[in-house]
Amino acid sequence: MDGLFNIEEISREFLDYIDNGMKGAQKMFDQQEMAQTVFKLAKDYTNTTMQMMKTSAEQYEKTLDALMKQGLVMQTEGQKLMTDWINRAKQAQSQYWDQMEDGLKKMETAFGKKPGK
Repeated sequence: MDGLFNIEEISREFLDYIDNGMKGAQKMFDQQEMAQTVFKLAKDYTNTTMQMMKTSAEQYEKTLDALMKQGLVMQTEGQKLMTDWINRAKQAQSQYWDQMEDGLKKMETAFGKKPGK
């Protein structure tokens, strides 16, 4: 993933694109470049959302783990069930994130860019 969404960078790129477009009608209506700019914005937004989901899931897991270790409320069988549920949730999240990344790579290819650049 490219990291967290940087609104300043995207805004600067978009304004630069518009500024360059104003210098000539052909540049201004370059649909491929505009599509790539919009796709980059969508990709960065998606990456940011996925990173927030991962961080949230990690914090949730840490909280449940602390409750299970420190609390006497759950007996051994309950702890096993909770651990199994956490592991299944992590596996499902990992599959979802992999599918999202694959989808983004396919979209990059469709927009005429090489994946990862």
